[in-house]
Amino acid sequence: MKKNRSLLLHSLVLFWSYFLSSFLCLLVLQTVMRLFVEADSKGEYFWKSVCMYAFMLGTCMVYLKVTASTHKTQYLAYMNGREWSFKETLAYILKNPDFWSASLGFAIWPVILPKLFGAIHRFYVSPELLISFPRAILSVLTVSLPILILSAVAWLLVLRSWCKNRMHQEKS
Repeated sequence: MKKNRSLLLHSLVLFWSYFLSSFLCLLVLQTVMRLFVEADSKGEYFWKSVCMYAFMLGTCMVYLKVTASTHKTQYLAYMNGREWSFKETLAYILKNPDFWSASLGFAIWPVILPKLFGAIHRFYVSPELLISFPRAILSVLTVSLPILILSAVAWLLVLRSWCKNRMHQEKS
């Protein structure tokens, strides 16, 4: 029961912090971008998608840094003084239940609320396909899957920085 509450809490925090921050930023950027890119064009959907993916990556990185008291000690204990390795770190991430619960909890919301993600859909598919194809499936392909991938990338980047900082501090 405690794990379910934790999953729900982390899922809500991750998704809604991502959604609100990206929405507010896009609201501001959209005004400026209208000077350079036409509304309702591939260019608009491209820059919105890039921004939203950047916010996904940033949200995952901030989450991991905020929960560093737990994750950092576990990871550094796992590394046991060894130098950082992409392969070992990826194996650690893929075996880590916290990664999966946070990432899946984050990625499930776009499936539940697919109407919120029209800009990402339109970058990949035509308006005709968007009308005829189930939005939940498009959300999985264009939002949830990138969340999982970008979450793994965020974990790799943060864990690498923790390991490098530890190695740098040990040499000093």
